[in-house]
Amino acid sequence: MFATAALAQNFPVTDDPGYNPKTDWVPSFAFPRTPPSASDAKPWAAIDPTKNPGDYANAVLNYFFEGQDTKTWRVQDNPVRK
Repeated sequence: MFATAALAQNFPVTDDPGYNPKTDWVPSFAFPRTPPSASDAKPWAAIDPTKNPGDYANAVLNYFFEGQDTKTWRVQDNPVRK
């Protein structure tokens, strides 16, 4: 047991290159109202995660990163994966 209660706080890493407190991450709550189209590519579906876990994880990760600007990490601005 901790002697004092831990408080949830936002600790930005201010020494990161390009840190700007005005560009905080903002989640999107614009969830789709219908399932994705059957034609939407799901590359991980063709991979057996029990036989090729690394390939499966990489396929999911590549899907996630598609369209993402990895310099800013503003996921709310991703034009491909909303």
